[in-house]
Amino acid sequence: MKRIILFLISLAVVTSGCTSPEQTCLYGCFGDERRISYADVSGLTKGEIEVAWKYQRLDLLDETMTVMYNTPVVDGDVLYLGGRGVYAVSLKNGEEIWHKRFDQYLDPQADEVLHDCRYAPVVCGEKLFVVVNYYPDSWKRQRLFALDKRTGELLWQSREIGNDKDRPFRGSISGFPVVIGDKLYLPALNTDKTSPFHEAGVWVFDVNTGNVLDKIFLDEDEYHYYFQPASTMLAAEGATLYGVADIRNISYLFLYDTNRKEIKFKMPIFDFPGSCSRIAIGDDVIAVCIIKEEYPEPPELCIKVYDKLTQKLLWEKSYRKPEDLRIPPFAYLALNGEKLYTASFDGRFLCLQAHSGEELWSYSPPLREIEISTDYGTVERSKSFAASDIFATKNVVYFNGCYAIYAFDPNSGQLLWKKDIEEGKRFINLRPIEKGLIVHYTTQICAGPPEPPYYELWREK
Repeated sequence: MKRIILFLISLAVVTSGCTSPEQTCLYGCFGDERRISYADVSGLTKGEIEVAWKYQRLDLLDETMTVMYNTPVVDGDVLYLGGRGVYAVSLKNGEEIWHKRFDQYLDPQADEVLHDCRYAPVVCGEKLFVVVNYYPDSWKRQRLFALDKRTGELLWQSREIGNDKDRPFRGSISGFPVVIGDKLYLPALNTDKTSPFHEAGVWVFDVNTGNVLDKIFLDEDEYHYYFQPASTMLAAEGATLYGVADIRNISYLFLYDTNRKEIKFKMPIFDFPGSCSRIAIGDDVIAVCIIKEEYPEPPELCIKVYDKLTQKLLWEKSYRKPEDLRIPPFAYLALNGEKLYTASFDGRFLCLQAHSGEELWSYSPPLREIEISTDYGTVERSKSFAASDIFATKNVVYFNGCYAIYAFDPNSGQLLWKKDIEEGKRFINLRPIEKGLIVHYTTQICAGPPEPPYYELWREK
């Protein structure tokens, strides 16, 4: 009996630091493209809203201005933010619990190293993972860090990402990390196969050590240049890794079996130059979109939806940008049950039937008039949409666009409330919580010196 007890104790010690395959991971931007964290959240249905607290730090903003992607990650009573480091803040009162900078790990000899956490941290179990950009020279470099989520203590840091064979990362941006089981999958450039100019789609890290375990090659042609990186977006569901990758102006949808370590299928979905590829995973559909850019034609938002089991194309639609719309919405998708939500290029918030593409309801927000200076010393007036994200909760779907935040009834499309953003500010991210909403503000980009962004928690009065 004593031997059995000792064995069980030793087994618990060995496995306590591991991430369980069934462990739910929490993401700020993308990664969890099923948005399962919000399916059962009760939203704000009334327009009478008060600010419960406000959090602001001067060093949340840095010279690289990359904090715009940092939707806060909420884990219990703590939210985690990225900026010039990582910040843990109390959800109850907005007070800082701890913060962590990475200067000393990036270059111990330097007093300060310009760095930023472009993407929101990922929380899995007791660990917090963050991709850190740093700039020791003219090229951007990246490393992956793991912290203890309770204290901010550094657990490990990875090798430099993309620097195989003494070749720097050349300023390319890796994508948002996704965790499945005890492995972290990170879209990244690679030059380590048969040619120094080869690209890979995904690096695989051990979540307990930071070691690189594998690399998933999405492009079989090894003779193109490393400074033309593939743009890859990932989504996780169980042991399956879904993704869209742009390789030389052709976009592919792929599925990777993480247990068998093999690509189960890879097929072309868009065959034109584009940007802002996105993927969303539903119960039985896969939705992808891209902003089509073929000058001199105006940009279009192109959406395709596939059957998850057979990968058969169910429907596709395109929405063209009007000439007077200077700033269109970004390409964002949100799936919730039988509904697919997007911000259309023709200036509407849309709710579509996920299987058929049928338009269930739409809303045309008033567009803001903006002035754009030209190279000829004149000023042009045009319209701005500038949607940032979409979140669908149990009883509210949130859109932020046209310098306002909108809340709709997901079934009827009825506008529940709208809150305008003050002039000169630009909200970037939303984070639904139970009967609350965390809003991330910053100043208008390219409109004078930026001010430090701040976060607010909204509650109904």
